[in-house]
Amino acid sequence: MEDRPQGINVIDGAYERMCDFEELYRCYLDARRQKRYRDDIMEFTDRLEPNLFEIKRELES
Repeated sequence: MEDRPQGINVIDGAYERMCDFEELYRCYLDARRQKRYRDDIMEFTDRLEPNLFEIKRELES
């Protein structure tokens, strides 16, 4: 077993999954639930694809 601080769990491939476009889209859908008509959510949704790609780029850098 690797030396890790107690209470730290590692999930194999979690970061790669987090950077996956489909996963980002699923997270967007979860986040907007019950909030879809808020101004900030509608603004983000208007440019959804570019916004998700920007988040993906930031996570990967």
